[in-house]
Amino acid sequence: MADDTATVTGPDEDTATRVHNVLEGVEGLSTVTEAAAILSDCESVLTVVDPLDGVLAVVGMALGVWHALQTPHRTLAYQGYSYGLLRACASMDDPKPNSGWPDPNDVENDYSDFNDAVAKAKTDAQNTKLRNQILLAMAKFGAGKVLKDVWDKIIPDDDHLLRMFTPQWPDVAPG
Repeated sequence: MADDTATVTGPDEDTATRVHNVLEGVEGLSTVTEAAAILSDCESVLTVVDPLDGVLAVVGMALGVWHALQTPHRTLAYQGYSYGLLRACASMDDPKPNSGWPDPNDVENDYSDFNDAVAKAKTDAQNTKLRNQILLAMAKFGAGKVLKDVWDKIIPDDDHLLRMFTPQWPDVAPG
């Protein structure tokens, strides 16, 4: 009688070590393509990057100070941070503010909140563990989905107006 049980093997030791080092921030990823290669090499990573919400918990707490700004300026800050974080993690150029969202008259053509938020995002993206997790999530779910997750995480629940938007990738635009 033949043995119908299959032996399940995990990734080889070098792959497992590399995945561990990437997830812990010991080894840095620099592109979404590199993150996609890690995902294709090791099925075990798939279950690790699913809880993107946990990755962003610290990010959301740090941004509460922007809630005190008026809605148009908050919009700029949230745009600058969410787009800035993903674009910095993916080694892309800084995002440019969308001159139609919010109306330039509502912010008196002052985009300093956007620029300050981009600077904060670039600083946060220097954290190897956060950058790796964002890149892995982008490789698995796509940049648009991760952008929406970041957007939803940084905007407080009571900011209903801003929560209704779905930002579009790769340029700053509402959906």
